[in-house]
Amino acid sequence: RLERGRERDRLDECTSIVSHDLRNPLAVADGHVELAREECDGDHVTRVDEAIDRSQALVDDLLALARERKAVAGSDRDGVFEAGHSTTDQVNWFGLRIVEQAVEAHGWDVCVVDGARCGARFESTGVETAR
Repeated sequence: RLERGRERDRLDECTSIVSHDLRNPLAVADGHVELAREECDGDHVTRVDEAIDRSQALVDDLLALARERKAVAGSDRDGVFEAGHSTTDQVNWFGLRIVEQAVEAHGWDVCVVDGARCGARFESTGVETAR
């Protein structure tokens, strides 16, 4: 239990650092978009603003995922790799769909199994290693 607590503390610290390091540049960019909009309000400014919004939403989703730390229940495992799959109404996950696509692009398979200590573990099979 002590080791699990240390791991949780390290994850919390990492999550806070990543949150700060990702959100600050987005906030600066968002501020500059608002200033640019005062001078010209064209399609380019709108597209940048939309990209910043998407990036901020992605950061929020990833941070929520890192903080949720819940096991993937057996009933949720079948759909866990579907785009937009979520166990909560507050967040839409795309990360595991992206993982599955990357794994399949290499000709491998991925599945969800019980973790050794708690939670879930994602196993990739069909991987050939260099000898």
